[in-house]
Amino acid sequence: MESIAAQRLRRRKRDEAMTAAHAAGKTYAEISREFGVSSSLVPKRIQYTLRQKQIEQSTDPFECIQPHTARVLKSAGLETVEQVLAKYFGEELLQLRGFGRKALHDVEKHFLPFHYRNFERKSTQPEPRR
Repeated sequence: MESIAAQRLRRRKRDEAMTAAHAAGKTYAEISREFGVSSSLVPKRIQYTLRQKQIEQSTDPFECIQPHTARVLKSAGLETVEQVLAKYFGEELLQLRGFGRKALHDVEKHFLPFHYRNFERKSTQPEPRR
C-alpha cells in the first residue's frame, strides 16, 4: 500500500507534467486522454499547480497564508507584516476570535522567515581592514 506522502508526490509530479503539457500548447482534452484523468479535472489541477508555484515564489506572506488566517488577521485590522509580528511577539494573536493553533502555525511558517530575512544582525567582530 502506497503511503500518503508518496501519493501526494506522485500527484504533484503528474500535475506539473500536465501544466507543462498545457504550456506546450496541448488542449485539456488531449491532456485528459494522455494522463487518464477526467477532462473537468485537468483545468482545476493546472490552476492549482500554477497557484502553488505563485505562492512559493511570493515574497508577501499575506499571499502565502491560508484564506481563513488572512480573514481573521484582516478583521482584526492587521494589514501589514509589522502589525502581525507585533501581535505575535506580544503573544496577543491567540486572543483574536477565530485564531487558533493552525493559524498560529501558519503565521510562524510565513511571517517569521520574513522577519528574520529582513532583520539585520550587527556583527560583534570588527570588519577586516583592507
